[in-house]
Amino acid sequence: MMLACLAPGHDGGWVARHPATPTRAEATASRRRPLTFDPGQLLEALCKEMDAAIEASLGGEHDLRFRNAFILATATLTGLRRRNLREMRLGTNLVCIRSGWRIDFSAAEMKTKWPVVLDWPTALLRYLVHYLDRVRPRLIGSDATDVPWVFLVRGGGPIADPTMAQIFEKTSVALYGRALHAHSIRYTEATTLLARMPHAVDLAGAALGHRGNQTVIKFYDQGTTTVANRVWMVLQTRIRQARDEGDR
Repeated sequence: MMLACLAPGHDGGWVARHPATPTRAEATASRRRPLTFDPGQLLEALCKEMDAAIEASLGGEHDLRFRNAFILATATLTGLRRRNLREMRLGTNLVCIRSGWRIDFSAAEMKTKWPVVLDWPTALLRYLVHYLDRVRPRLIGSDATDVPWVFLVRGGGPIADPTMAQIFEKTSVALYGRALHAHSIRYTEATTLLARMPHAVDLAGAALGHRGNQTVIKFYDQGTTTVANRVWMVLQTRIRQARDEGDR
């Protein structure tokens, strides 16, 4: 019906007859929200991978393994979108300050048109230093100059979006056993925060770079009634305990 509206007079039936056309079940599954995961377990696996690459210190494939795990760890602890990770530039979006490093994206660089400024995660500081001092220069090589990108491919070029998507998927499958993408991480961030602090909707929105909290409520909180029921039961228990203590 939509094809008929967009291109009247043309036969759009070939879409339904195409052998790769998704089934109704596949189409329904594609609209489901992604499942959340345990970010602590993922980070533990990523840190082990990076530590192994540092210990090997052989360059080559070890540098790529380190880079891939480092990208996923950065996404997990910052909530940055895939595009921002690809376009992050040294000295502009990753800035050295007196106390360490800072991530700084202007409103124009963000999908939400809301600036993001945050300190580099302490847990990843030593990995950042290793990446900038050892891995990144080897990836750039001796021929390239004035390379701005933080995350790059061999030769110093930026990482293409399909390649970045493969990095997320293949690295997470290899180290965590599940295919994850940047949105999975953002969903999990919001859900974890709201599960622990149900009242912190504004904080979850700010952490994800949103102007308000409506997007967080509508799309990112995967806790649904399970978390709500658990929080409600805790509140009821506390109310009963306070009431009992008052009656004594």
